[in-house]
Amino acid sequence: MENKFRDSLTGIFNEDYLKKNYHSYLDKHPDSNFIMIDFEKFKSINDTFGHNVGDDYLRTFAKILESNFKDSLVVRLHGDEFVILTKYSEDYIDEIFGLCDQKISLAVLEGKIPRVFGYNAGSVKAEHSINGTKEKADFMMYHAKKNHLRYQRFLPSILQEKERQDGFFAEIDFALKDDAFSYTTRQLFCRDSVGQNIFQIYTKGKNGNSIFDNGGFDILKNTSKLLQFDIHNIQQLLERSDFSSHKIIITIDYKSLISMPDFIIYLSVLKKVSNLDLDNIILSIDINGLDFVNYKKVIESIINLKGLGIAVRLDKFDSTIGDEIWEETDVNYIKIANNYWKKSMNNPKIASSLKSKIEVFDSCRITPVFEFIEQDKELEFLKKITPDDTLFSGNYFSNEKRLVLKKRLIFCKSLLFL
Repeated sequence: MENKFRDSLTGIFNEDYLKKNYHSYLDKHPDSNFIMIDFEKFKSINDTFGHNVGDDYLRTFAKILESNFKDSLVVRLHGDEFVILTKYSEDYIDEIFGLCDQKISLAVLEGKIPRVFGYNAGSVKAEHSINGTKEKADFMMYHAKKNHLRYQRFLPSILQEKERQDGFFAEIDFALKDDAFSYTTRQLFCRDSVGQNIFQIYTKGKNGNSIFDNGGFDILKNTSKLLQFDIHNIQQLLERSDFSSHKIIITIDYKSLISMPDFIIYLSVLKKVSNLDLDNIILSIDINGLDFVNYKKVIESIINLKGLGIAVRLDKFDSTIGDEIWEETDVNYIKIANNYWKKSMNNPKIASSLKSKIEVFDSCRITPVFEFIEQDKELEFLKKITPDDTLFSGNYFSNEKRLVLKKRLIFCKSLLFL
């Protein structure tokens, strides 16, 4: 076989070979399955053992796949991603992956690799369009990864989820292009149910529901659209809203915050040209998914925001990384993750830990915030473990109110890259 059809690192077929032979294989085996595979946390292998050992992992896995999926097209796409076009049934594919796991363990015993590794695979029936087939199989693999599965065979319900996500992306694209978002606010309350002069802003789509209802954030996160969404909202809300009489909470994802190098300059210029009172803005930074690679960048951004007089809230706090941030910065508020505090209601150990954490926040003059309160028992539980200045919100207290944005003449949008 010509070298141009072989992967230089592993020796198995490359993507060019797959493209050249895809349809001829389907002609011989019309009921074939198309499998997408990648490693679990391959970066950690390179970081721990070095790239040379990482290459050993790729070569080892490639040989294992090739030896077990006989009479199939076994291909390395790039990095730690592999593809297999095979005549084997889904049941047999599952059995083969079991054999692959055994051979991975054997490779460790033989000293070929230092430790066992995991992988995720997803399959679909191969269709005429190689790109369409690959896209569907990739989504099955992503589902396997998200749910910590070794292998996800094709299920129509999972494909329907993909179609729902595609529709959601189309809705976001339309709203960004036509400025079709609307906004509502929800007031925060103190322990005695008296409303505070602080309002959380929520973004609505064309159907009038919150953009992040029904898992919208999980769909947007780790995509470029989340950055576009955050930039659009920041510009609209800061440049067209009146903050003179109350405080407004605006949420931004941490990835968006650290991806906008001119954001602090933009805020500084906006403050000068519009006489905007930044003291009435609370920027809520969603730290869901934040890792130790990026948390220092978040800390630097918070310090810069505080220098402009902007109050900062950590959103969805429930991790040790959250501790690192508030311990090194002067944050004003910490929103406790909804699933975290609700879980503590039925677990005394978690409740005790949460109460201790809140006491530390109080001693550092950090106001805890609890949202999504729906029932009397939830409010009563929180009152027992929180100080007087704790803030609450949810359907228990009030309904949302529409936020009307006013057009204002401000010439600084070009500073925030689009």
